[in-house]
Amino acid sequence: MALSPIDGDNPHIYSFKESVSPYSFVDDNQEYNTECPPPTYLHYDELNIYLPTSKDAIFEDLEFCNHGGLRCVNEEAMER
Repeated sequence: MALSPIDGDNPHIYSFKESVSPYSFVDDNQEYNTECPPPTYLHYDELNIYLPTSKDAIFEDLEFCNHGGLRCVNEEAMER
C-alpha cells in the first residue's frame, strides 16, 4: 500500500493531488501542500536489513579502554 506513486513519476512522492498517504496520522482534510507532498512508504525489503549480531562485528571499529569506555579506531569514521 502506497509503495509506488499513484500519479506522477517521482518514486518518492505518493501523489501530486492527494494531501496525505493512506494510513497516515496526518489529517486528510487538509489542502495539498506542494512544499510537503505525501511520501511513498518504504518497502519491507528496505526496512528488513539484517545487521551483525556477533560481538566482534559490532565492536570492530572500537577499542575497549582500561577505564571502561570505548574508543573509535576507525580513521574514516572519525573524519566524518
